[in-house]
Amino acid sequence: MVHSIDQQNYKFEGTWGELLGEVDERPTTSLAKFLQAKSNSPDYAEALEATMAESVDTVLRAQYDLSERERPRPHHVVKALSIRQRADLILWIQQAFSTLGLDESMVHGVALNIDRLVATYGGEEQLPQGCLQVILLAVVCTEFKTDGFSDHPDKEWKQILLHMTRGQVPMLQILRVERDILGRLRYVVGLPTPLTFLRSGGTRFVAKRDQAGPGWAMA
Repeated sequence: MVHSIDQQNYKFEGTWGELLGEVDERPTTSLAKFLQAKSNSPDYAEALEATMAESVDTVLRAQYDLSERERPRPHHVVKALSIRQRADLILWIQQAFSTLGLDESMVHGVALNIDRLVATYGGEEQLPQGCLQVILLAVVCTEFKTDGFSDHPDKEWKQILLHMTRGQVPMLQILRVERDILGRLRYVVGLPTPLTFLRSGGTRFVAKRDQAGPGWAMA
């Protein structure tokens, strides 16, 4: 739609919403342009992906703003949890998730929420050291609900969680700690992680790799 301009009064005919809407819909990132290029594809899946071209920039900006707003401050984290303790926690969850065949994005989600939780203490309150295992399991419980098992029966993630505890921590205790953690995090969970942005930015490269075949990686 073309808006006519009144040169004397510097006005345009039409609404600001129409004008701004047209500007916002123009792809600006390489990912948006990559998706838009699929709009005429005869492949149904690719044509469906192309419909996201107009909104992907807005979504990425919103994700980035949310990520920055909720990003924990490193000096608050290290005041309440030592670097060694944090490394041990992340290593344990990484090994456990790898054994279970879970996506690595869940490891990043757990690590982010652990950091956010620890940062809420800010060195002013003592983190309950004897409860680190339960705290970690409670954060994992939240991650299972919001990411990995949202479309699965309740008993599936509960069975995996109980397997991770080796029967040493009652489910009711984990759920109670999870409730307290969610309160400290203001019930803001499911946030984008660095891996989220890495995968979004690398989408077009993955598509090129899949189209080119095994030889592409060797080039």
